Amino acid sequence: MNSFTLRYDNVSVLQIKAELEFIKTSHLRLALNGSYFHYKTDQQPYAWYKPDYVFEFNGRYDIQNKLAFTAKMLVNGPVWALKPIRNQASNEIKKPIHLEAFKLDGWADISLGTEYAFSKALSFWLTMNNLANSRYYQWYNYRTYGLNILGGVSYSF
Repeated sequence: MNSFTLRYDNVSVLQIKAELEFIKTSHLRLALNGSYFHYKTDQQPYAWYKPDYVFEFNGRYDIQNKLAFTAKMLVNGPVWALKPIRNQASNEIKKPIHLEAFKLDGWADISLGTEYAFSKALSFWLTMNNLANSRYYQWYNYRTYGLNILGGVSYSF
C-alpha cells in the first residue's frame, strides 16, 4: 500500500506569518520566521499532510567574502494522514481497502553548511542535513533519509 490516494475538497486557509531578521554588517545574518495555519475543509475531516505550524531559523556568517558558514533549523508540526486499516490478528491490510485518519508526529531538521568562494565565478560547497539523524515521516509510510551530506561545485558565467 505504498501509494497515494487522491482526495478532492475545497479548503480555506488562514495563514499568520511572522519574520524577524538580524543583520550585523554584511558578514552576519540571522533570520527567524514562523507560520501558523488554520484550515477549513468542506468534506474531508482534515487538510491532509498540512501542518498547523512551521518554524524556520537561518544563519549565515561570512569571512572576508571567501568562506561562509550556514545553519538552518526547520520545525514542522504534526500532520494528519490516511492509512489502511489492518486486520488485528494477522496485521494484513483488510480487503477491500478502507482508510483511517492517523496523526504523524511533527519533526525538526537541523542542517549545517559551508561554502568557499574560490573566485567570483567558482565556488565549492558542502551541506550536512538532518544532523540528529532522525527518521521522521513527511508522508505516511515514506521515511526520510537520516543524516546526509551533499557537496558540489558552483560555476557562474
